[in-house]
Amino acid sequence: MGNIADAELKTNSLMFSQSVEASYITSDMVCTMVNRWNSNGKPIFMGPKDFKERILTSDMDQEIKLNYMKWLTQGLDIDMFEMLSVLSLYARSSISARFRVLFKIYCIEQEGTMTIDEFRFCMGKLATSVGATLTIKKTILHELIKISEPRLVPEQQ
Repeated sequence: MGNIADAELKTNSLMFSQSVEASYITSDMVCTMVNRWNSNGKPIFMGPKDFKERILTSDMDQEIKLNYMKWLTQGLDIDMFEMLSVLSLYARSSISARFRVLFKIYCIEQEGTMTIDEFRFCMGKLATSVGATLTIKKTILHELIKISEPRLVPEQQ
């Protein structure tokens, strides 16, 4: 039974990753999301429904079609730092525009420079977000190859 739950979690995580990749996200959109997040008091966690209603604007909702099953099936809240990081990394913008958005997310003191602790926190969240996405894709791909392998390799006589 644990394997079914693990498979469901991987599938839901993969569906989220694919929904992010398929969405049309710009750094301006993510900047607007960060501003809305700031005006909501910068909650560390938000439920999927709150995220959709408070952070995404109705215009963004037309372009950004995220799959929230990863959180809904487990009854978990979204880690806002990870979500905003993933969205900024997948934004269709220049690298410098993406870094400006990340700076806006992680420069908590708003001094114009990121402290060492803020930078470490930023790097940790980015590594977690990207690592989870790549691990899920690698695991799913490996499982698909394993399942397909007997069909691809002709039987020896």
